[in-house]
Amino acid sequence: MKRYALLILILVQIVALTHAQKKVASYPVDFRKEALEKRFCDSYFLSEPGGQYFMLILRDDKKAEYLLYNSKMQLLSNFSPPDGLDKTVFNFDDQKYLGGTAGKGKFYFVYKVIDKKFLDRDIYYQMETVDPVTKQVSNKQLFQISKDEKLIISFGNFGQYFSITANNNKRELKLYGLNPSGESFIKSFNVNIPETSNKKKLTDFLDDIQLVSSDEEPGLDAATEKVKLFYSPGKISITINEKDDPTRIININTQNFSFEEKAIDH
Repeated sequence: MKRYALLILILVQIVALTHAQKKVASYPVDFRKEALEKRFCDSYFLSEPGGQYFMLILRDDKKAEYLLYNSKMQLLSNFSPPDGLDKTVFNFDDQKYLGGTAGKGKFYFVYKVIDKKFLDRDIYYQMETVDPVTKQVSNKQLFQISKDEKLIISFGNFGQYFSITANNNKRELKLYGLNPSGESFIKSFNVNIPETSNKKKLTDFLDDIQLVSSDEEPGLDAATEKVKLFYSPGKISITINEKDDPTRIININTQNFSFEEKAIDH
């Protein structure tokens, strides 16, 4: 009987929460039926560092709509390029949204894109610039990662965007960054792997890295992972906990890009 009473209580709470929800914004979307069947429709979100505005992109396989909202969920600008996807990042064979940043009224979205060729394919990291005032969209190659490097994590917040790679041959950590003005930069750091570690490759040493941002509550998967990247304004800290070895900490100042490695003995 207790189980049934608990179930009824949960259902009542769900219904109460459902009725308490309030619609704050709506936008009519006319996606092609074929796109829905092939699951080619998608959406992408990017907020400016101050949190006062955010850009929402809605697209299918024929067109994309760019929507600018303020923090009160009021639609300030919307447009769709007249030539469809031809001049957008969605004109590539495939793309994966990684994050981005914004500044001076423009939004910079970063994608990992694939350009398929005969018996081969090239992978690029492309930046699409969206100007909601002039209602213009442009995109360009942001950087191309060497085949010796492996992408371990990408994220954006606090006015900056980063893709971080690891090079096993050089034992090198490389930061591919983007600032709020849409300017890119690359920084490299040599990382020491302890001799007591059973991981000989840097990619293995940093495997399954989880992001913990100072403005969000981490999930259970991130909290229990052995390798974590803590991101806060002006600082990146990577912690590695491997068996009984001392905890390794890598600190990177994202303002002057000073680098520090240290260990904490248990």
